[in-house]
Amino acid sequence: MIENHKPLRILVVSLVDFNNSVHSRPHQLVDYLCRYHEVTALCMNAWWLAKTDGSVFYNTQSYYRGHLTHLKENLHMHYLDKGRHGAVYQEIFSWRAINTLLNDQESGDFDVIINSNTLITGYYLGRKPLPRRIPMVFDIADDIPAMVSMSPHLPPLARPLARPLAGWFFRKNVEKASRITYITHALR
Repeated sequence: MIENHKPLRILVVSLVDFNNSVHSRPHQLVDYLCRYHEVTALCMNAWWLAKTDGSVFYNTQSYYRGHLTHLKENLHMHYLDKGRHGAVYQEIFSWRAINTLLNDQESGDFDVIINSNTLITGYYLGRKPLPRRIPMVFDIADDIPAMVSMSPHLPPLARPLARPLAGWFFRKNVEKASRITYITHALR
């Protein structure tokens, strides 16, 4: 615990599935935050990263998968969707998971929200009427509109519209953010 500081209740929303995705920057962020604070993660369910036999696409399962299992005390994991739906579907309908999480008496009162590279989920959180204003940090790690326009989770006919629509959601997230972080000046 950081001396003389009360632990914060932090909500991290992320496109990265902390259980099934390759270990990356968002994993490091959550790992660090859990040392000092109580963290709730609401993330994409990337079920497609696991093979049907239960194994994963990566050979070094212990490194890539379940990396954050040692944090069970301070990390509460939730998925945008528990079914086998694609990434776009999960983002569009993320309001359901947000409402469930924020209406839960034990989970609904956060000190800060960290939006790690989401567009629609962050947008919904920014528009959600809450009893008090919760500061939101928009953590940008990629050119999200470009990524969305190339996503294999989108039908090819929808891709030309995806970039401008994703750009609109991106700008709305920037407007709602109390702080913006990014990994390179190229993303400014």
